[in-house]
Amino acid sequence: MKRFAFTTLLIFLLSGTIFAQQMNVGSYNLRYDNQTDSAAGNGWKLRYPIIAQVIKFNDL
Repeated sequence: MKRFAFTTLLIFLLSGTIFAQQMNVGSYNLRYDNQTDSAAGNGWKLRYPIIAQVIKFNDL
């Protein structure tokens, strides 16, 4: 019984590496379009091209 359990576990663990796929994950703190930020010169229209460039560069 122990041999069967060990073999089953081994097959299960090795099968994950056979069908493994790459996954890229990113997390960003994207603020909303705040009027105070826009008035201060740091509005969303100035920030979003930079964030889009980072996302494209990192292939997320």
